[in-house]
Amino acid sequence: MRFKYLPAAIALTFSIAGCATGVLPEAVMAETEAEALRPVPVALEKGQVLSYILINSKTSEVAKEARQEYYNRAFPLASSYGLQRVLDLSVPAKLVGTTKRDAVAIFSYPDAASEAGLAADPNWPQIKALRPQAWEELAIFTGTLEEPLAFSFSPDKAYTLAVAEITPEAPEDYNTYMRGIEPGLNEIGGRFIYRMINPSVESHGKQYTEDVQVTLVEWDEPSAIATFTQNDFYKQYSKYFGTGVSGFEFFQIKPRTPTSS
Repeated sequence: MRFKYLPAAIALTFSIAGCATGVLPEAVMAETEAEALRPVPVALEKGQVLSYILINSKTSEVAKEARQEYYNRAFPLASSYGLQRVLDLSVPAKLVGTTKRDAVAIFSYPDAASEAGLAADPNWPQIKALRPQAWEELAIFTGTLEEPLAFSFSPDKAYTLAVAEITPEAPEDYNTYMRGIEPGLNEIGGRFIYRMINPSVESHGKQYTEDVQVTLVEWDEPSAIATFTQNDFYKQYSKYFGTGVSGFEFFQIKPRTPTSS
């Protein structure tokens, strides 16, 4: 079934949640505020493997114990194959979609062979089997970089992640849509940072279609997204979104201090 959206479903303003800092010592508050004003750099080389992990945690004690066991076993093993935690991201706002994400994490491998090495390790299946006990959802999208990826998450800008499931009957329509809207996106202060096209997908929750695209976008102003669907480029190409997408998630992301989500 094709996935239909009204333009208003996408043209949503961001709701930025403030932090309650009244209980923190002044020195800690000052350092926290200073950190929040620093750009957060990301720099990956051509050939490295990038993974986005969409996280929905379980809150029971059993789940927390399973999650800790997973951390204790998975990270030492994966690190031996070169896995690195690039960045942890909060999800201040869900803009489109029915699933609320608790957090997003970005990981990387040095190359595809390193990722394949972990997958083939005889200890890995038993560790991986802990995921359903620890998380409601752990959706992992993984792709190899065809070009270097270098940018900074700026505190003055806003960032969104879009996960599009491509309609099998119209596999090129979403690409047509994305190419068509890019000039208009640039006009209002948005830019595609990275489009992960047809990544490998792992998920023990939602079952995604075989063809998926994950797009990271930077916006000069959070309010720019609200004006995007008023743009002539969007109006001209929105029909290709309607025919080209069978499922769609769209949410704001923001760097955060690593936690045990």
